[in-house]
Amino acid sequence: MWKDLARSLRVNHWYKNLLAFLGIIFERKVFDPTYFSHALLAFILLCLVSSANYIINDLVDKKKDFANQIKAQSLFARIDGKVSIAVAGLLVVTSIAIASWLLPAILIFLVFMLCLGQVYNFFAKNIPVLDIIVLLFMYVVRIYSGYISLDVVPYSLIVLPIMMLEFFLVFIKKRSTLLILGEEKATAFRKSYQFYTIKRDGAMIVISGIGMAFLYVVYFIINEKFNKVILLLTIPAVFILIFVVMKITRREPELGIFLFKILRRKVILICSLYIVVLYFTDIIFL
Repeated sequence: MWKDLARSLRVNHWYKNLLAFLGIIFERKVFDPTYFSHALLAFILLCLVSSANYIINDLVDKKKDFANQIKAQSLFARIDGKVSIAVAGLLVVTSIAIASWLLPAILIFLVFMLCLGQVYNFFAKNIPVLDIIVLLFMYVVRIYSGYISLDVVPYSLIVLPIMMLEFFLVFIKKRSTLLILGEEKATAFRKSYQFYTIKRDGAMIVISGIGMAFLYVVYFIINEKFNKVILLLTIPAVFILIFVVMKITRREPELGIFLFKILRRKVILICSLYIVVLYFTDIIFL
């Protein structure tokens, strides 16, 4: 049971909370010990709250998880409900206590994250469009948590591409679910899938991918913090990433469900590292 409980924390989903580090990157504060420690603490606290949300979500889906082949690898439904609730409560209390003590500026965002998680778990995930909107706000909360921990408000051209990224990833996951389960079984598992189809989700993936690429180019044009040549060099890699992710998840839909696994693909890993190296080259040397 304890092994399953540890897995229910979904540590492999904590990568979403890396958005908390956007502030120190785009404000060029990566090597400032104070700012870095604030961003790191914001990341850790977001991970604790996220894990609490995941545990509660698994409890809500407990009966359906046995019949859901997508979650066949996880076995979350075997966990005792009382133990899960206790662990989720401990995570929430711990995160709020630490934030109140060390980083009170982001306390409200942790509460937002927790509330949005429960809105999704108990209500929104079965309502088409609303499910996506709630997930979108959760991504925005992650960004703001990182920025506010630095006493800085995020620039709109940082937030908008991330919002498009969220649309992109959510529709990839929905299309992958439909490809694996089929539209009838997907609807039986979650009511909101009656609105989504493979064709419609595919169209939204293309639209959000184009929107993300467009907004990144706009950021390149307007940006004043990074060297223009460095940013120009990242654009082809961004385009390649968008195209390859669309192609791979269409061919191998299980990667669209467990997106962290896609980093094992060489082209994804190389392009991602290439972009990171360029940004850090600018921060360190220029």
